[in-house]
Amino acid sequence: TDAMETTREFMTGLSIDDLIYYPLMTDELSIQTMKIMDVSLMTFYKAAPALLPLLVSQMIALTSKRGCCNESATAFAAFAFLEMSLLGHFDNAYRIGMLATSML
Repeated sequence: TDAMETTREFMTGLSIDDLIYYPLMTDELSIQTMKIMDVSLMTFYKAAPALLPLLVSQMIALTSKRGCCNESATAFAAFAFLEMSLLGHFDNAYRIGMLATSML
């Protein structure tokens, strides 16, 4: 999908060092939005799996625009899962999974 491709472009070349210096999300509305999307991930996975890539892409887009928060790590891990399961991009999924782990 277009959302996945846009997300993949953002993630390309992003390193653990980049995340160390990435700004923190400070806007309370954005933080609360991320929390709502975070708790919705499993519901989307079970009830509407075709929409899961869109939800994850929206979480990463918000992270790219507003900064990192705790839920950003979940979004990165979910994107790694999608890269592996939907697209078979195992190397990229591993790299993104390591980025997610570094955020914890």
